Amino acid sequence: HTHTFINQLHAFAASTRMAWAWRHAGVALLTASVYAELVGHLVPHSHCDPGYRATYHGYYETWVRHIISTTVAALSAHRDRRFIWEETSFLSLWWEDERTTSLQREEFRSLLAEGRLEL
Repeated sequence: HTHTFINQLHAFAASTRMAWAWRHAGVALLTASVYAELVGHLVPHSHCDPGYRATYHGYYETWVRHIISTTVAALSAHRDRRFIWEETSFLSLWWEDERTTSLQREEFRSLLAEGRLEL
């Protein structure tokens, strides 16, 4: 399975602008024995560029508010999950939003304290 996954990564990298970076980082030169030692980690995280596809507030209303709210709910329901929220600029909007409940704010604080939600 590891070899198939690595082949898929190489195919993806070769078909994208990542190809140059992968080649120059030496990833394409690794041998099968090195691949056997690799351990992959999937890290659920956010990437919402403020103002990229919409205005700052438009981006918040269209995507970000829903992402933060559903992430808090999913993490609260599934104790084995973790998440990294990158765009701290949106947090004050979500925190002060009248649609954000006291329970959501309390859950958010708990998730931070437990280390299951990182900023």
